[in-house]
Amino acid sequence: MSEELKANKEVVMTTVKTFGAALLYASDELKKDKELVFAACQQTDPPYELEQVADFWKEAKQFERAERALETLN
Repeated sequence: MSEELKANKEVVMTTVKTFGAALLYASDELKKDKELVFAACQQTDPPYELEQVADFWKEAKQFERAERALETLN
């Protein structure tokens, strides 16, 4: 995927709605986008990918939401 596509929120949103782990390939800025992370967490399977996505929340200082996402794994 080109850097331009990785930074395009609409393209990334469409992709993560189908395959949540695709967020791992988005631009660093979009990895921290609240809407994209939420969409990715709804589609992510297996759980280890959810942990990686939740890490992006932590980087964006969204600790509470990251903790809730991780709690779903337990």
